[in-house]
Amino acid sequence: MAGGHTIFTANRIRLVVSCRAQPHMCVMQDFDYMAPAELFTASHRSKRAALKYHRFATSAEAIRYAIEGLSPEQLYGTVLEVGDTRFDAEAIRQLYGNVEFPLKRL
Repeated sequence: MAGGHTIFTANRIRLVVSCRAQPHMCVMQDFDYMAPAELFTASHRSKRAALKYHRFATSAEAIRYAIEGLSPEQLYGTVLEVGDTRFDAEAIRQLYGNVEFPLKRL
């Protein structure tokens, strides 16, 4: 754990029940899409790129913004923070693809 936060990456996310066989039927447990969220985005893949901070009333809005509003290059360096838990780009994709995702997708 870095600084008291848990970072979930695609291969470490414990909330996923099953996503590999049918990603469009991904099911996650115990994720609150209504919780406030913070999104940290990079302008490109450079590790020295300045991060931009975005705050959202719900994590669902932050996830939708990350997937639908950012370029693939920007999403690569994006981190979603909900409470003390952080999610990388692949975990954000999984949350967006979850059947429980409450917002309309593009």
